[in-house]
Amino acid sequence: MKRNLFVAIGMVAVMSLFTACSKSTKDDPTTPTTPTTPTTPTTTVVTGISLDKTNLSLTVGNSYTLTATVTPTDATDKTVTWTSSDATKATVANGLVTTVAVGTATITAKAGTQTTTCVVTITGTSVVINGVTWATCNVAAPGTFTNNPEAAGMFYQWNSKVSWPATGTVTGWDSYWNGGYTPGSASDTWTSTNDPSPIGYRVPTNAETQTLFVSAKVTGIWTTQNSVYGEKFTDIATGNSIFFPASGIRSFADGTLSNTGTYGFYWSGTVDGATNAYRMKFYNYSADWYGHYERNYGFTVRPVAK
Repeated sequence: MKRNLFVAIGMVAVMSLFTACSKSTKDDPTTPTTPTTPTTPTTTVVTGISLDKTNLSLTVGNSYTLTATVTPTDATDKTVTWTSSDATKATVANGLVTTVAVGTATITAKAGTQTTTCVVTITGTSVVINGVTWATCNVAAPGTFTNNPEAAGMFYQWNSKVSWPATGTVTGWDSYWNGGYTPGSASDTWTSTNDPSPIGYRVPTNAETQTLFVSAKVTGIWTTQNSVYGEKFTDIATGNSIFFPASGIRSFADGTLSNTGTYGFYWSGTVDGATNAYRMKFYNYSADWYGHYERNYGFTVRPVAK
């Protein structure tokens, strides 16, 4: 009995000593520990950048916001910096290109080490072709121009200042519109009250439209400008040129839009009989200035200087 008691007491003493030594070792600040390896942040570099436009035409004083796309989408730093090759012609800030003077400028967008460019061509608001001063852009909303020569602008029925969009369907179209025609009255021409042209401009007469078709002085070709189809007229003597986009036509019946990119129809301010008016029409095989179109059609307008 006593022997068993001594054995038990001995075992308790040994266990107590082992526990004390273990605790002492854990609490000893001099005991070496394994260091934790720091985690290195993952960096995803930019591999590409592109712009929604690589070529752009604008008239002086207008602007366009370029959109940059950086790849991959999970790049760590997708910051884009913008520069202009000639700030005297066009400036850029956060993608917004603003034209200053006639000429060209190259806009560069950079993300990481990747770059891409857009060449901007800046034209004046008017150009002289065979003695007539034409606006370089179509009429947009009444009293305004589009911001580039390739834009369709708005559609108008003859001798009307009511504008219709260059895309989509419309409601409220006046299929009986006759342009306010009264024989022998001022309505025999497009009146200044109903003229949508900006200040200093007006709808051209048929005689002025015909000056573009004098083959000895002007050449005309079906072409593309910044991926837009249309007709380009060039003054043989001066080299001046002007581009008319093929904006299509809106139907006399209900304003349905058709032939966008394949035909261009532009009003003159001159009537042709009791119900028609003269216009300019062009497509890939031909161009002419004849009448025979009712005034309830919707055409685009390219004005001349007063």
